[in-house]
Amino acid sequence: EKLELGRFRVFRDRQITGKIVNGRGKFRVLKSRNIGDGRVIRKDCDGFIRADAPVDVKRFVGSKSAILVPNLSYLPRACRLPDDCVADGSIAILTPKSVEMRVPNSTLRYFASDEFRRFYRVARNHGMRSLNIDPCSVHFFGELKNG
Repeated sequence: EKLELGRFRVFRDRQITGKIVNGRGKFRVLKSRNIGDGRVIRKDCDGFIRADAPVDVKRFVGSKSAILVPNLSYLPRACRLPDDCVADGSIAILTPKSVEMRVPNSTLRYFASDEFRRFYRVARNHGMRSLNIDPCSVHFFGELKNG
C-alpha cells in the first residue's frame, strides 16, 4: 500500500572480475558489503578498476538516479552510487523507468525498514534458492507514496 511498484529497471554487472580489479585505479569497485542503510561503507579491502576498463557498468558513473541494492539478501537496504565508484555483480543497480522520477532519501530509508524487509520476504515467497534481483523481482522495489 505504501509503494508504487514496478517503477525501476535493474542492471547487474558480470564483467568485473578479479583480472581487472586491483589496488589502484580511477573507480572504486563496490560490493554488496559496502552498502549500508542509505550510505556507502568504505572497507580496507576495496578494489579499483582503471578508467579504460572495458565494463558496461561505467555508464552509471555520475548518475544521480542510480540506486544500489544488495543482490542476494533478505536484508534489503539502498544507497546512491557515489561519483567515483562502480558496482560489481553482487549489487543490483536500480534506475527509475521514468526520467521525471526522483528517488527521495525517504524511499531509501524505507528499503531498510523492518516493514519493507517483511514485505520483501513474503513477496519473494521466503525463497531459499535464488534471491537474484532481476527484471521480474525488481518489481517489488517501488516508489514510496507520499515520499
